[in-house]
Amino acid sequence: MLKKLFICLFIAGMMMVVACSPSPSPSQNDVNSEESAVKENPSNKTNAIEKEVEEQEEEAVVENAKKRDKLFYQRLLEYFCYHHYKECFGSSYTPRIYKENSVVVDGEPTVIDSNMDGDRIVSYNMKVSGINSWEGYMKTQHPDWPFDATIHELGNNQYRITFNTPQVARWPKKGQTKEILSATRIIEYIDSE
Repeated sequence: MLKKLFICLFIAGMMMVVACSPSPSPSQNDVNSEESAVKENPSNKTNAIEKEVEEQEEEAVVENAKKRDKLFYQRLLEYFCYHHYKECFGSSYTPRIYKENSVVVDGEPTVIDSNMDGDRIVSYNMKVSGINSWEGYMKTQHPDWPFDATIHELGNNQYRITFNTPQVARWPKKGQTKEILSATRIIEYIDSE
């Protein structure tokens, strides 16, 4: 009887040893096989290259979104004034006639806000100020006339420009029409420089 008890305890002990010994479970086998597949899979190199290309493209977009210098905005506003000044400013009785190549942007342009594509900045909306010259009622010259403008970059070489200019101090005349001093236009402009 003692012999049977000893054999039973021996078998029970062996079963406990087997149950407690670490053996790879099916989930561990899956993890190990995935790790080895990752190490051996050449498409991982391709994924790394694709990720690097995407990062370079993102950098290029941000690079394109660098703030433009004041000469760019000066050329842009010159184009705007040349094509739209007469239709936008003055009154129907006395429109303002823009003097070509008279726009000068003073100081550095100021960022209003930025245009985003997801979490990337693609362009900046700016505010600029400066002077221009124009001819008014009875060919009266108005040199170095102040202005300020906001420029919203819309993409595809399109810009929404709001141009503001102060009123001319005059003797009040009966029946005089009120001057238009602010105008907004969307223009297409490709910088040649």
